[in-house]
Amino acid sequence: MTVELVKALKLKGRLAFVEYRLEDKNVPIKLVHKMTQKQVIKEMAPHPLRYVETLNHLPWQHIIIFEKVALLGQTSEIQKSLQIKLEYQRLEGAWLPESIDLNGTGPNRGEKIKGEVFLFKGKTFQRRKNGKTIQEGRLDIDPTKTPKTLDMVMANGKGKSAAVYDLNGDTLTVCFDVAGQGRPSELKAGKNRSLVVYRRKKD
Repeated sequence: MTVELVKALKLKGRLAFVEYRLEDKNVPIKLVHKMTQKQVIKEMAPHPLRYVETLNHLPWQHIIIFEKVALLGQTSEIQKSLQIKLEYQRLEGAWLPESIDLNGTGPNRGEKIKGEVFLFKGKTFQRRKNGKTIQEGRLDIDPTKTPKTLDMVMANGKGKSAAVYDLNGDTLTVCFDVAGQGRPSELKAGKNRSLVVYRRKKD
């Protein structure tokens, strides 16, 4: 529905969402019918819209206003850029390996991954083991591809790890090339590939 509304807008046309305020516990409406300002802005991120302002003069609802910033021909690149930006935000944090399947031998929860943690911050990554940094560098992702792609470009030109991944809430699944043979084409362990399942570390 939102896609069609945005299509119908002229450039700089405005779209307003009137939502019951989830931020206000005194609003006597079921939670399923409430939304925060932050939630609305996040849901509009894939669309060529710019957040303008929020009006709060209604007793129970806020009015969240957006402006169209691109025409149809410009939409795809803007949407891609917004999707990538949002995905970096979703990945940010610490991830603990739960299991690894190397060369299709089956998931292993043993010594190979004990004490490891991946830290993602913006477009950078760190791989640490027992508190010591063993890899770090630049993180390049493209969540618009199928499957999603992830490249870890090592600092000081020490190589690149090409992978595909899936992010589902607090679960991150990554399939790495471990023999320099190129990016895997699917999220499946096999010869010269490792499939690692990570869980987001909770504070």
